Amino acid sequence: MKNEMKNCFDKIIREWQDCNNSLPKSLWIEEAEAFIYEGEPDIEGYVFWKPLEKI
Repeated sequence: MKNEMKNCFDKIIREWQDCNNSLPKSLWIEEAEAFIYEGEPDIEGYVFWKPLEKI
């Protein structure tokens, strides 16, 4: 299951980067672990995110 999730997220990121040349964006969720975000939220509250394995 862990490998399938990695493959799924790799595909999502690869396709997003092909179209947008960036990481995917998501609304900033204050309660979420900060390590998943890259950078700061934009003016509309969106921030780049990258799925990372929780250790």
